[in-house]
Amino acid sequence: MTPLWTIEPSPDSGYGQPKFRLVHHSIAGCILGLRGGPRHLAFSHSTKLGSHDWGVYELKTDDLDIWSYTTWVEGWEDTPLIFDLRFPLHVADDVRQTCQADAEAVLATFRPAETPTPTPLPVVDASGSVTLALSAAPQAATPFQVRYAADAWTLATYDVLIEPGSGAGCSLWLAPRLDRSDSAPVLEEIELGGYVWKVRVLPDPTNGGIIVYETRLDDDRLYRFHLYLAYTESDQLVADCRSRAEAVIATFEAKD
Repeated sequence: MTPLWTIEPSPDSGYGQPKFRLVHHSIAGCILGLRGGPRHLAFSHSTKLGSHDWGVYELKTDDLDIWSYTTWVEGWEDTPLIFDLRFPLHVADDVRQTCQADAEAVLATFRPAETPTPTPLPVVDASGSVTLALSAAPQAATPFQVRYAADAWTLATYDVLIEPGSGAGCSLWLAPRLDRSDSAPVLEEIELGGYVWKVRVLPDPTNGGIIVYETRLDDDRLYRFHLYLAYTESDQLVADCRSRAEAVIATFEAKD
């Protein structure tokens, strides 16, 4: 019997991209990502697959057709498990439905491999702020710390701040994996917290845009943060998101 799926590496080329993915043998373009990250997609519906409840979030444009399946596992605190299903574009409904059914059959087998170590909850101080220290960041010199207002941001993972609640539209990535920042020109330089930051803007095909903040210290250590935006249709929402993010970046403190 021919296997229904082939597992293959997936380039870690952007936010939420899985390390590995399942590629459907008979439906070209039907791909199930085995590990995703926070995304700003519109909620579609809930479903029960296997022993887990899943929230399904949707993005559909002329160039993308994605369902993002999200579930939570006891012991992981507020960190979701996310699997991205990419549908083939411009196909008949029955082909799309088969892609969905086959992917959901895989998700129905989902089980945690082991009991995870609970993620410590952020400690909010008397001023309502959280100090977040990071010791490993793929695209930044390390270690460093920042502070953020607990009522302005939610810590989605150890390195990603999102808006409280749904987080739709504005997230600050402190350890970004996207490695094409140098492809965009420097638009401006701003001073935040005593450091001069170069600002670049990267277009993003999924959610709108990414604003890159980077600074280089005297010892040649480079630090780079990404502000992920889905608000490009609203200048005011973009400005508000930038203001909150730059308030965090202004607390940046490099550590030896």
